[in-house]
Amino acid sequence: WVIKTGMGVAQCFNRGLANLTVSIGHNNDGASGVFFYGNNQAIMRDVSIVSGDGGGDIGLDLHDWNEQGPCLVRNVSIEGFRTGINCAALNGVTLHNLELRGQSEIGIRHKGHPLWIDGLSAKLAVTAIDIGGEGALTLVDATLSGENDTVPAIVCGDGGLFARNVFTSGFSTAIKCDDCPQTVPEGTEIGEYVSHTPSRLFGDRRSSMNLPKQTPPDCAWERDMTKWAVAEDYRAEGMSDAQVVQAACDDSRKTTVCIPIGAYTLDDSIYIRGAVGRVTGTGGSFSGAGALIIEDGDAPVVKVERLGVNFTDIPIVIRTNRTVVLESMCMSRIIIEGSGDVFLSDVVCPIEMHKGDARVWAWHYNAEGSNGSMLAMSTGRARIFGWKDEGKGRSVTLSGGKAEVLGFLNYSNIDDKTGVPQITLTGGEFSIAMGMQFNWADAYYDLLVRETRNGETRDLTNQVNPHGHNLYLYTSYQPTFAVAGSSPRPTATSSPSVRLWYGGKPGIMEGRGAPSYRLDGRRLGRGVNERNLAHGVYAVKQSTDGPR
Repeated sequence: WVIKTGMGVAQCFNRGLANLTVSIGHNNDGASGVFFYGNNQAIMRDVSIVSGDGGGDIGLDLHDWNEQGPCLVRNVSIEGFRTGINCAALNGVTLHNLELRGQSEIGIRHKGHPLWIDGLSAKLAVTAIDIGGEGALTLVDATLSGENDTVPAIVCGDGGLFARNVFTSGFSTAIKCDDCPQTVPEGTEIGEYVSHTPSRLFGDRRSSMNLPKQTPPDCAWERDMTKWAVAEDYRAEGMSDAQVVQAACDDSRKTTVCIPIGAYTLDDSIYIRGAVGRVTGTGGSFSGAGALIIEDGDAPVVKVERLGVNFTDIPIVIRTNRTVVLESMCMSRIIIEGSGDVFLSDVVCPIEMHKGDARVWAWHYNAEGSNGSMLAMSTGRARIFGWKDEGKGRSVTLSGGKAEVLGFLNYSNIDDKTGVPQITLTGGEFSIAMGMQFNWADAYYDLLVRETRNGETRDLTNQVNPHGHNLYLYTSYQPTFAVAGSSPRPTATSSPSVRLWYGGKPGIMEGRGAPSYRLDGRRLGRGVNERNLAHGVYAVKQSTDGPR
């Protein structure tokens, strides 16, 4: 390998690799590009891995049978090599926006444990993904272009597969799986497929929520260094650490605050406001009392990154409607009270959402340090892609709002979870795909889901669930249909048609030929049908007795 970031037991914390091109040159067939190993809070982003002549062994090696992951790999391209990515991560790896080109043997070889891919583009003459052994794959939004119509795009073993919005061309078929309990769809396009039977306690919905996805905004670096505030430059005799950091944050001339290496013991809360659009750490960490509070300010987007905050001491409170980006952070918890957009990447903490109406997108969410709920929601909306948690508390407590989890692993040791529901649902809407458990002592959650609707409570246990302690797809919501008074009421015609609403705006799908769902004249995309419409899009079919 040109670069190797560690291996062994799960103690490779705070690993980061960014903004690089790694090349093995020419005539170097035995060489590999990068061995990236990291745990809990670890990210590799904006990296290109290149073979000058297409040769070489492995582009990105994520394989380690010990305790690889969880970690995040984002905006990475791999050109050439026999194998693009080699993976068998015990604790899970999240890949976000990945590009593969010109591999000669296999695009991704995944040998075991969870792998979560959100956004994949591949162009190659061999199979794009081979899931072997107990490998469990979550794959969303993939375009796979082949040059060999004798091989499938994806080969799946018996570990499990959830695939959504996958488009292939130049392959014999999209998925080949001889051991999948659910019938594998024929053809080259997949709207949504899960390899094992979905589970539910109420309703008849069998597809995921498919909440809209947004990419984290690009927060440009402040290149005028006179607008940077380094916390230590504000220290004066008699000042506490909290006063030093607050002075840097309140300097109206500065847009970026840097927290240098060192331990800051706080005796009061820190407020991010005013002109500050970025708080970046270079090894700095907080402990003590108070909170890190993000309030309204001049910058429309505020980013906080690379800061360590003790697990049990200091939360981050988002008390603003502006866009907030948190990346590579270890915190006690995130408390979201605003109604803006929140983007979380490579963060270690539980999440609380009980005020406001925020929209949250998360990738590589590692919840630890709490025996309460790792995700507690009564309002807002959250899409979490790639989630690993530990402990014996509840993973999800949902009493309102909407939450979709895509790729999940509960990893723990000997904690007794008898009688503790992993997921508690008393309201709101929820779905989870590829919810897996791993436990060294077989001390799994025996009560997977406890759900209450209209005063009736039902339990899904290991004994009842057909897949034991795994939830390949669990749904807890019903599609919401437009009703009189909430949207324009369609007029019955002699020719059946379908109107679609999103946010009360009508669109039309023509009722002839192949389905082509349109919204305000815009095609919603291939693979869209009545069962997997994006959540929040309502279908009303006209008939002679009125709309239904």
